[in-house]
Amino acid sequence: MPMSYLLYDFLLPYLGHEGATYWAQLLVIDPI
Repeated sequence: MPMSYLLYDFLLPYLGHEGATYWAQLLVIDPI
């Protein structure tokens, strides 16, 4: 499982879908 999905799942409760997607793509070298 790519790191981006783990990060997304972690951020989702705090930021919502759009926020989690944005930060997961921004912080992870390999895009989703």
